[in-house]
Amino acid sequence: MLATTRVSRPSQWWMIPPVILRVGLALLLCDRANRLSGGGPFRFHAEAPDTVHYLQAIENLLARGWYVVYPQEPLTQAGRMPGYGFTYLLFRLVSGPEIAKTLLVCLQVLVSGLSVYYFGLIMLMLTRRRSAFYLSLALYGTALFVADWDYRLMTESLATSSIIFYFYHLLVHREEGRRRHLLFASFWFAYLVFLRPFAAPLILTAVPLLWPAGQPWRAALPRVARDLAIVVSIFAAADAVWVARNHRRFGRVIPLQANAFGGYHYSAADQALFQWLSTVGENPVTEPRNLISWFRPWTGLPIDGFAVPSRILTSRCSREDIERARTFYGIASNAPPGPARDAADGGVVEILDRCRHSFRQEQPFRYHVVAPLRFAKFLFVHAGPTLPLPPFGTLVSRPGLLAIKLFGVASYWVIQLCGAVGLWLAVRRRDPSLWALAFPFLWVSFFFVFVFRRPEARQMTIAYPALCVLAVLCLDAAWTRWRRGRTTEAS
Repeated sequence: MLATTRVSRPSQWWMIPPVILRVGLALLLCDRANRLSGGGPFRFHAEAPDTVHYLQAIENLLARGWYVVYPQEPLTQAGRMPGYGFTYLLFRLVSGPEIAKTLLVCLQVLVSGLSVYYFGLIMLMLTRRRSAFYLSLALYGTALFVADWDYRLMTESLATSSIIFYFYHLLVHREEGRRRHLLFASFWFAYLVFLRPFAAPLILTAVPLLWPAGQPWRAALPRVARDLAIVVSIFAAADAVWVARNHRRFGRVIPLQANAFGGYHYSAADQALFQWLSTVGENPVTEPRNLISWFRPWTGLPIDGFAVPSRILTSRCSREDIERARTFYGIASNAPPGPARDAADGGVVEILDRCRHSFRQEQPFRYHVVAPLRFAKFLFVHAGPTLPLPPFGTLVSRPGLLAIKLFGVASYWVIQLCGAVGLWLAVRRRDPSLWALAFPFLWVSFFFVFVFRRPEARQMTIAYPALCVLAVLCLDAAWTRWRRGRTTEAS
């Protein structure tokens, strides 16, 4: 349970340093991203490949009165939940696209900076120690893995901040019993899910945080059910409107989004390729010299020296089969619609479906154990933030940029390793509050490693506050133990 000793709340002036820090980091990293993309006039925003999926629907809504990304793809009307798009709409109604994008990023940076302060308050409520508050500001405030998304036109920044505000208001309600904090928590939960639908199971964390300590379950259950209904209420109302709109458009219930791919209709060849990659445990993200880049040489990424790994072969799936599938895939992806393209689609599906089924039958250990371990590696084991900085080898003569990159990598690994120790401490303490706050990290890990089986490093961003909670728990425990040892020696 939460510690019961009261500690005075730090001054709200402590909001200012994290905001200044996050603004400075966003300006620095955005400038570097702008230079790497070819220079030109500085713009305080950066677009990612998925940016159009969120903003184009709003542009079409304003121009055509139709919320859809691509009119030729009807399911993109419900491909992405409209949380991010409608935030952009608030600025787009009073300005042009470029200014609206800049204002949206300004909002992201401001909210991100404020979330650092409230993250510190969460740790203060958990530990009742000012040292944990200050440590939280330093550790989370300088976490470049999160800060690198503040200037990007993607959902990661606002979703990560929303999780912090959601937990903060649940904890304050638990301490003070003020019903208004349940409404604030309800708003941030609804906004979070409308940004990132896979975060919907985080509503489960409200139960242990709302449960009154020391009360029999029969006495506590009605109160918890009532409070939980309040927390769910705003999402339920907003989602009811979304479901009704989707049912009117498509004649079926779409509670979140049309599919896992933004409503897009992927070709049969693409679907077969991604299903096969998720089966054999290969990286689904195009990177130099990996399997999907080898299948897609037109991406321009280097594939020299790449060879199909023998671990994914079976008695019914040879290296020659995979090379034939690659040839078919090139035709299916680049040829104009017609019989040749349809035949190539069928060739890819026939070969890769056979490879996928034979892999599961002949190599169950690799499918159930080795492949998830490889997905966990893609999710966790990398250099940390994908900073807009050149490779290490080219930074030797630029000590300032080299220091930033080294700090980003060091920060990432300190939080990862201390978070692992903090998870062990949370299990030992048997504190439902800690388990609830750790749940986003556990859920994201489980979902992308075992369920979706298509991990990307950026997907860990919204779970990063949970990982930082565990890291601060570890570091604060070490600091407290060290101080007690010094006190003992002095006496």
